[in-house]
Amino acid sequence: MAYNKTNWENSPSTSTPINANNLNKIEEGIYQNSLKADQVGDLSELETVDKTSTVNAINEVISTLGIVDISNEFTSNFNIQELVAIYIPKLKVVIMNFYVTGLTGSGETTILSSNNYNPNMTSYDAFYGVAGSTCYGSITPSGIKRLVGNSGLMSGTTMFTVN
Repeated sequence: MAYNKTNWENSPSTSTPINANNLNKIEEGIYQNSLKADQVGDLSELETVDKTSTVNAINEVISTLGIVDISNEFTSNFNIQELVAIYIPKLKVVIMNFYVTGLTGSGETTILSSNNYNPNMTSYDAFYGVAGSTCYGSITPSGIKRLVGNSGLMSGTTMFTVN
């Protein structure tokens, strides 16, 4: 049942009196919401095998996604300082965090590429930042590129779909 809100008016108005009926309406609303709040935290309602904690239930669900560490799949002509990449097969999505050094000059340069996990898009402008300098990049079927930038390093976090 939907709650019927009371539009309270200040005294001297008598259209919204403070009486037992109105106070009990407030009390009943608080009580009914407290019952619903208790139900939200009921672990027995989880649709997981492990119902000992929400953390365990979340880990169980994540394990069903089949997440694969593909960090070693990506290569670069530059120095990869840090690269973490995961593939989620059910979603056909790659999520990646990277930090590459050794870039010189400015202009379009392929930073990272893969034989098996190439982006499923013709081009997507991306943001990659460096302290004291800005690099702009894109995600293309041939890999992650730096379009312009005068820094010797490039880092970023990105996500893209694959076939």
